[in-house]
Parts: sequence; structure tokens; C-alpha cells
Amino acid sequence: MSKIVGFVNQKGGVGKSFTSKVVANALSARPRNKRILLIDCDEQATSVAMRKRDIEVLRSEEKPIEFSYPIATCLPADLPAVLAGKKPLQIITEAGPISCEFDDNKYDYTFVDMPGRGQSNDIFALLASLDYAVIVIKGNDSETLSTLDFLKIIDRSQKLRTSHGIELLNLALMYNEFENTTIYQNTVRFWEKMKSKHGILKEILYLSSKETYKKYDNTYSNMLHELRSNKSLEGLHKEFSSFVVKLTNFLEA
Repeated sequence: MSKIVGFVNQKGGVGKSFTSKVVANALSARPRNKRILLIDCDEQATSVAMRKRDIEVLRSEEKPIEFSYPIATCLPADLPAVLAGKKPLQIITEAGPISCEFDDNKYDYTFVDMPGRGQSNDIFALLASLDYAVIVIKGNDSETLSTLDFLKIIDRSQKLRTSHGIELLNLALMYNEFENTTIYQNTVRFWEKMKSKHGILKEILYLSSKETYKKYDNTYSNMLHELRSNKSLEGLHKEFSSFVVKLTNFLEA
């Protein structure tokens, strides 16, 4: 059965789409070769737009239009029905969108890119469909306050899962564009305290604020391979490799 993994936060611009893509790129490539489906539930359809752009880029460069995982789209409210096979997915292809039924046995991981905004019922429906959630944030005060508000929504979702006899959602926090500043360090201490004292979070992950990472913001580059092949980027390769290992361990725990 596919593990349903959401990259979530009810705030736009924190890097949910970026993170879901670079992780899908890394895990679907050799040597891991994970079978991944990425479902874009964001109203901005960032991942879908990126796949369409990448198709055009590869076509213009006369390169094979091949990807290691498919990207599909659906509305947040439709996600439970889609995962149950009651509504079709729209898979983005070179020839255009193709309607197909979700196959739970076809993928190791199904990544869900959550919208930055949405109706509360839609968000609850999306959260109820997940097995794992990676809460993506940046480390300033406003982001922390926004994420605390989002955790209240998750807490309500957890209580609903308990009342219906559904296993609790596994939670991790991910700092996107982490910087070694006083503000970031203060928020890190806050979240580490939340993790150790309250057991809300099972893992805290970090990616630094490096412009190099943004060069691989597409739906086909395996950043692990690209960074490893450049000796001047050895530090970034070590950081991203550690991030992928920790995230994989979280998903396999």
C-alpha cells in the first residue's frame, strides 16, 4: 500500500511545492528507485505548472521527455474520494492531462502538495487522508505563530481520527531556507521543546538558505547526483543527503 505523505502548512510561500518536488526527484532516482506519485492540491498548481514547463524545456532542447514519477492534480476536498478510487486523477503528460484511477499498489509514496489556503472542511478532508505530514515552515516569528495556529487544526484532526479509530497522523517539522540567526535559533529551541516535552513532532528537519538549491527547482533533476558531481558543493551535498536520509527514516519508522 502507498504511504500518503503531505507537505503541509496553511500558509503560502513557505516551500511546500519546492520540498515535495526535490524530495520526489531524489527518492525516485537511483539507487532508491521509489515509486512516487505527486498530487498537486494547491489552487496555484505550482507543481503542475512546473511539470508543464519542464516538458517544454526538454522539448526545446530536443531531449527525451522522461520523468521518474508522475504529477497529478485534484481539489483538496476530492482527495479522499480520489484515494478511494471513487474519483479520477488528472495526470499531467506531454500530450495533455490524462484521467486515471488511483492505484494504491502502484506507488511506494504518494506525496500531497497542500494548498496555502482553503476552506476548513477541505483542509480537514485532506489531513484525514494522510499517513504522514511534513509541516514546512520558515523560521521567523510570524511563521511560528501561523504554524501554531495550523497545529491547532492538526490537533482537532487528530482527535477526530481517534474518535473514528484511525491511526494518528505522524508529524515532522521542516525548516526551509534555515539560517543561523538569533530568530531561527530561538524558534528551533521552541520546536525542539515541543518535540521533547509534548511528543507532537517525531522529527525536525532542516535545509539551509542556499541559492544553489533553487537551481534544481524542477521536476526531473536529482539534486543528490547534481551536488555530488561538483566538489565545490560538497557541503550542500552532505546537508541535502542528511536531510533525505532523515526524512526517509521518518517515513519508514
